[in-house]
Amino acid sequence: MPTEQALLQRFQRGDIDAATFGHRDHVRTAWAMLGPQNMTFHQAYAAYRSGLVRLTRAAGVPEKFSETQTLGWLALVHEAVARTGEASDFVAFEAAAGLHRHSLADRYPAARLNGAAARTGLILP
Repeated sequence: MPTEQALLQRFQRGDIDAATFGHRDHVRTAWAMLGPQNMTFHQAYAAYRSGLVRLTRAAGVPEKFSETQTLGWLALVHEAVARTGEASDFVAFEAAAGLHRHSLADRYPAARLNGAAARTGLILP
């Protein structure tokens, strides 16, 4: 597993294979920005959004980018970092955070979370 710094550098350069960049990688990237890198939420959102837009475009699926899911997941990770205080070890953060693959989907009806409005702007549950 690459260091958080190496992961973020690859993510920000667009040097990530979208086919192997799974849910856990998304969460770890968000955590690395908000935890070890100590970015503000706004800095992390700009960097996370930019990286995910680049990733979906490079994969040829720009329509998969979702503003709501990007902002929502970053907010869940931000809240979990604040609640757990775990900003130095991802495995410990992951165990303490209580986040799972459906943590965001549990808060939204599927049609709203996956709709066009959610992809192009923030919608609330």
